[in-house]
Amino acid sequence: MQDIVLIGTLMTILTAIYMLPIASLHNVPKEYMNRLTTILVPEIIILVCLHFLLLQVYHFMEHHKTPGVYIAFAVISIQIALVYNSIFNHWGLSSQEVEESVINNPNTSLQPCFNNILLAGLIHLTSLFIALGTLTVIN
Repeated sequence: MQDIVLIGTLMTILTAIYMLPIASLHNVPKEYMNRLTTILVPEIIILVCLHFLLLQVYHFMEHHKTPGVYIAFAVISIQIALVYNSIFNHWGLSSQEVEESVINNPNTSLQPCFNNILLAGLIHLTSLFIALGTLTVIN
């Protein structure tokens, strides 16, 4: 039961943290320090939480070998891959390339970083509601 509470707490915290890089990648801040604090730091926190969540699901998998646990493992792995993809696409660019990309895009969102983190956030929200619904029905 403690594992389920810990996983639920991590997923709730992740829901709040996902919003900051999604909003910042949609409307990219012009200053480097603002990009660092509103995009990179939350993405690193998301990755740490997702890795810890993956570790918890892995330990849970040792005791319960059900398809749902394997699906949860796969969903978390996909989210980790998307967040890493977003980080590498954004932070592999120089400041000038980021600013030019934002200026050239009429939505001022940094593509494909915004799409990757948005997809990871949507997968997270979907899995959160499915997990909460499943736990509510089971209990």
